[in-house]
Amino acid sequence: ADSDRRRIADADARLHEAWTARLDDFCVVLKAYREAYRDAIRERGVVSHTDVAHLIDAYFEGQFEDADEDHRKRIRGRYRTRILSLIIDEAQDVSAIQHTALAHLVTPAARVFGSGDLLQSIYLWRNADPALFESAIRDGAYLGVDWDVHEHRTATT
Repeated sequence: ADSDRRRIADADARLHEAWTARLDDFCVVLKAYREAYRDAIRERGVVSHTDVAHLIDAYFEGQFEDADEDHRKRIRGRYRTRILSLIIDEAQDVSAIQHTALAHLVTPAARVFGSGDLLQSIYLWRNADPALFESAIRDGAYLGVDWDVHEHRTATT
């Protein structure tokens, strides 16, 4: 019985070492794939949703030296006056950069409705930050605004 346990433990250790090595190999391949993918989309002038959010934030933060400040103010003002109501579905899966990009365009005068379930956040792999929605529920702070009026309701099932 003792020799069986030792054989099983040794086999498990070998399997663990082999599995760890394959994970390391996968990480090398994944890194190379990501770099090749990034190069290919840049070469073709393609941007992702995440790229767009980063570009919006950078633009409104004044990180583009050649951008005209008056034009930036007009664009921000145009969107701030047009976004009177905003619905954010699956708010638990909004990333920090998406949240930051939207914060440039939303004012305290806007009505914001966020719906979601903190227990169903499935996009952590793409930087979803459920804590942002949790803060909105708990404190009313969301999109750079500390909302005087906020309401939280939980549906019963």
